Amino acid sequence: MTIGKGERVVLSAIAQHHTGVSSDQLAVLTGYRRSTRNTYVQRLREAGLVERNGDGSVRATAAGVESLGDDYTPLPTGRALRQHWDERLTGGERVLFRLIIEAYPDEVAAEDLGEKTEYARSSRNTFLQRLTALKLVRRAGRGWVRAADELFA
Repeated sequence: MTIGKGERVVLSAIAQHHTGVSSDQLAVLTGYRRSTRNTYVQRLREAGLVERNGDGSVRATAAGVESLGDDYTPLPTGRALRQHWDERLTGGERVLFRLIIEAYPDEVAAEDLGEKTEYARSSRNTFLQRLTALKLVRRAGRGWVRAADELFA
């Protein structure tokens, strides 16, 4: 099966995450609206290139990864993965990402991030939501965040 550009973008984003991606994470990774993203995922499912996990996330099948061919490069690991994301994040997301990475393996209070950066609470929370949607940051209790362990594997 030949897949279109949109399906390829979605499949590449899904294939980067071996355990699967949620709809929210896929939206952040691709930038596609829900209806467009869902259409592409459905087409990929019908072609056997992706499948749903029990938790509702989607992951690429072996056939899906194979269909990407030489255009597909898996995400790096460890320090290279942190650098990969640091280069792709912008503005406040990058600033918070760096602070949270520096604190690893410790947790950081969201309020402390706000004080260090002087971002308004709403801005700080928006940046943290995006980092959480990308699964770069995990909530570690009410008002606390922590870098994802996968960034240090």
